[in-house]
Amino acid sequence: MKKSLLSILFIVFGCAVFAQVDRTKAPEPGPAPIINLDEPQSFTLKNGLTVIVVENNKLPTVNMNLFFDVPPFVEGDKAGVTEFFGSLLRAGTENYTKEALDEELDYNGIDLFAGSQSIGISTLKKRLPTAVSLMKEVLFNPTFDNQGELDKLVTQSITGLKSAEKNPDAIMGRVNAAVTYGTDHPWGEYATEETYQNITLNDIKTHYNTYFKPNIGYLTIVGDVTFKEAKKLVKKNFKKWKPGEIPAFEYAVPENPGNAEIALIDLPTATQSNIFVTNVQDLKKAEGDYFAALLGNHVLGGSSFAKLFLNLREDKGYTYGAYSSLDNDHRMRSTFTASAKVRNEVTDSSLMEFYEELNAIVNKPLTKEDLKIAKSERTGRFALGLENPSTLATYARTIFREDLDGNFYSNYLKALNDVSASDVQKAMQRYIKPQNSRVFIVGKAADILPDLQAMGMPIKFYDIYGNETGDPTQKVDVGDVTAEAILGKYLDAMGGKEKLEAVQTMHMTYGSFIQGLDITIDMKAMVPNKTSLVVSAPGMGELQTMKFDGTKGSIGGMQGSAEFDEKQNMDTAARHAMFPELTFVENLENVQVDNIVEVDGQKAYKLLFSLPSGLEEERYYNVDSGLLVKTVTVAESQGQQMISTSIISDYKAIEGIMTPHKMVTETGGMVIDMSLVKGTFDEGVTEADF
Repeated sequence: MKKSLLSILFIVFGCAVFAQVDRTKAPEPGPAPIINLDEPQSFTLKNGLTVIVVENNKLPTVNMNLFFDVPPFVEGDKAGVTEFFGSLLRAGTENYTKEALDEELDYNGIDLFAGSQSIGISTLKKRLPTAVSLMKEVLFNPTFDNQGELDKLVTQSITGLKSAEKNPDAIMGRVNAAVTYGTDHPWGEYATEETYQNITLNDIKTHYNTYFKPNIGYLTIVGDVTFKEAKKLVKKNFKKWKPGEIPAFEYAVPENPGNAEIALIDLPTATQSNIFVTNVQDLKKAEGDYFAALLGNHVLGGSSFAKLFLNLREDKGYTYGAYSSLDNDHRMRSTFTASAKVRNEVTDSSLMEFYEELNAIVNKPLTKEDLKIAKSERTGRFALGLENPSTLATYARTIFREDLDGNFYSNYLKALNDVSASDVQKAMQRYIKPQNSRVFIVGKAADILPDLQAMGMPIKFYDIYGNETGDPTQKVDVGDVTAEAILGKYLDAMGGKEKLEAVQTMHMTYGSFIQGLDITIDMKAMVPNKTSLVVSAPGMGELQTMKFDGTKGSIGGMQGSAEFDEKQNMDTAARHAMFPELTFVENLENVQVDNIVEVDGQKAYKLLFSLPSGLEEERYYNVDSGLLVKTVTVAESQGQQMISTSIISDYKAIEGIMTPHKMVTETGGMVIDMSLVKGTFDEGVTEADF
């Protein structure tokens, strides 16, 4: 219901901007700069708190960051505690409400930030005593009793989950981690609506009591303060802080597959494939081949002049960018990843080029020129980072945390320069495993699977949460169920065909929250096919409008207006304004029963509707209730196709007609989560609205 209006949301909101830059020639490397790396001063309190001080009086400001080296741990059915922790830590103390604390910080021009592993301040030097006092108040006197703040965070996070359900990047991050590490590993688990709802204020307090201890704390102080001043300040405020025992955990070690395999996550609305080629590996900064690995990855995919980029973008034109990363961790195995987003039709070709470059970096020594350029670029990045005084403090903290040689960063440039082509090849063979990799692909399986199968690699299928599934392109036999029966059941479930045919007008107002704005989406319709949509925001008026008068339509907005093209006019005119099924049931020759699929964990009939323009629309009807639960609409404008997907739910009766109160529409990379504010039939709509 009302898809005739919702299908234009992707036109209203969908847009893309592309830029093209010639990157075929790398800059000539210059001489490596000579860098004098000043050593930060440090000391440790008796309670175990390590303090690192970097004096910098160029500006009268001081930054203090207290970082806790919390060991990775599994949150399980409370996944999300670490997401919420920072907000709730500063949501009220013994002496300040959240609002009073914010007011005091603003009055004094102090920034105070907090997270699950840190708390810190940024302030003018003259406000430092006040800033430290407020930091101590939050650190030592949190009350964790602000249920309203927790409820708000839960609601926002659940909304974010729903918005990310069709986001290829969010899906890739979740499934990649879950399959690579397992969901019972700190790096493989993910939060769900249920885990968010399980979180209590006591869970937040438990995290605080367990991990906010000085003996795993590193306090960095950077700015207009002397070492003597910093030491006096720290002893005065933190020496009485009691240490505590920190729990230790062990987890299964993730392994690579015996042979390279593809993990395909079907996203039917995808117009491109998101590809990650990955393997787990053991790189650590303390390893002797760390710098060789760093340079090898840089040559492979560390910049827009690297092998992957020059091959897949500049030579083949498959993508806007292709890169690789070689992560390192001092506690657990991390990953190597090569990635790109490519057009559906070149998914298999892109994958072959990925493996061409991976095998080359492993099996062939670098040329002198490649190695020279990589050393120069890595040297430049290192030097650029030193322009920020906080970098020295971070480096010092890393030396403590990862038990590195005290001269690790002082000798950084020399270590880079000493690497040979042979060193790089050995490191690449150790850390990059093309023959034991997983290829994660988020894309439209129906379009890309046949070509992937022709490559001969084993293929496994996963849903968007990392659960292994069957081949999504294999259709389920629907038996003798007909389109007429499915549409008839829908019309009955909605309130009956006669009741729907009697409706002359409709007015639905939905609320949404888009890009920080409270949005109102006002939809009106009049038989047989007149529609109107107005998107507005408080204080900004109308942001976008769509009008169709029964013959022709237009879209207007802050950037101007545009008329519907012939195909848009044709398709809109040919369907019922409020209940398209009333049109379809009279034209069954244009309807095909395609499959039975799962929508939000429930079985649904997938019907294909041929439109007058030649385009096709997908509509999904719950097998049990008969109600419409999902639509996929394709529209063409100026030679480009745009896809809009809507999940429709929470049906409630309005004047005897079942009406969806929740709709989540994804289009043009934007997700619009709408909730019904008010709905009426045959009331308050006139010809003037169209």
